[in-house]
Amino acid sequence: MDFTSNPAVGYALDGDRILKTTNRGLTWSVNYTSLNSQMYYFEPTGINTNYVLNAGVVPGRLFRTSNQGLSWQELTLPGAGAGRVNSVDFITPQNGWLSMTILGKNYLYVTTNSGNNWVQVNDTEATPF
Repeated sequence: MDFTSNPAVGYALDGDRILKTTNRGLTWSVNYTSLNSQMYYFEPTGINTNYVLNAGVVPGRLFRTSNQGLSWQELTLPGAGAGRVNSVDFITPQNGWLSMTILGKNYLYVTTNSGNNWVQVNDTEATPF
């Protein structure tokens, strides 16, 4: 569970569901459901744009909302479905880092467009994050 930059708005994860509150946690409602997604981690970046990922399972999945949770979009990740997401960290709604393990190798990616495209920034042999 985590709250956005607006302390009244928060999200909680329940395996395959994203729950949302708009009254500081007094009441919660199901905001999004994705079967077998194993949602694990909420990454708040502001009021409008936030991210949810499943960590430690294959295939890795990352979801984004850019409209305060009215809709969620699953982002395409590197590795063609063979990767496990280790972590994600967005420093702004557009700029973020993604750590993945794909076929036994560790990769570090960066995005500057809200996860629409990812660029590998490490050498998997010399710097396997």
